[in-house]
Amino acid sequence: MDRVRHTRLVRVGDQQNEEANQFNGRFAYFLGEGSKDCLTSWGSRPDCSLSQLGVSGEYGEIDNVEIEEIGDRWAAAVHYKARYGDWNPEFQLTRYQFSPENPPGVDDRLLLFGNLESTRLIAAEGTLLNVNLRHFWEPDGTWLKRYNAYINYSHLFKEEDEFKDSQIVNPGMLLDMGPFWMWIDVLFGKNAWYLNDSPENSGFGAGGTDEWEGRFNVNFEWYF
Repeated sequence: MDRVRHTRLVRVGDQQNEEANQFNGRFAYFLGEGSKDCLTSWGSRPDCSLSQLGVSGEYGEIDNVEIEEIGDRWAAAVHYKARYGDWNPEFQLTRYQFSPENPPGVDDRLLLFGNLESTRLIAAEGTLLNVNLRHFWEPDGTWLKRYNAYINYSHLFKEEDEFKDSQIVNPGMLLDMGPFWMWIDVLFGKNAWYLNDSPENSGFGAGGTDEWEGRFNVNFEWYF
């Protein structure tokens, strides 16, 4: 549900921090009727009326390899996810804080994260809101096996008043055609990572132009 789960601290330039010694905990409570796997099912589940409430936490260290000092980091979240027939709402609120030990001259309010071959500065402290809604269909007697439509919204509220908040709105559709899968979606956002190639104008750090931008995506996959 969160888009930054595959990002991590990277060492480039004056940002010489890396993650170390991480601990995680999670508690979830189920309400309603239906097997637990219906919450993660990609198909129609009219038999399911189940919700999950949960809390989670993370604590770890930040090792600055340049000055050999140790900082710390933590995050805490509450979440709700449910399946009511073919409707799948989700909600998560996360609070996080990174407290690095940097050499003089390095801004402690920003940390460098990487995803694939891209890097961006991210605010060291903030609150992240995620709200998602999905609907599933399974048509009979067609070439289309199943499909779903969704809309995802996220908002990063940054602790620093001079930083510009980041927002992403992502409506789209997934089509399952047997061995062929197709994602079609539109990405709208501002001060976000995925909308342009400028590190200055597209990070989750101090922010950029503070203007809404958009991108249209089509992803076609063939499984064999």
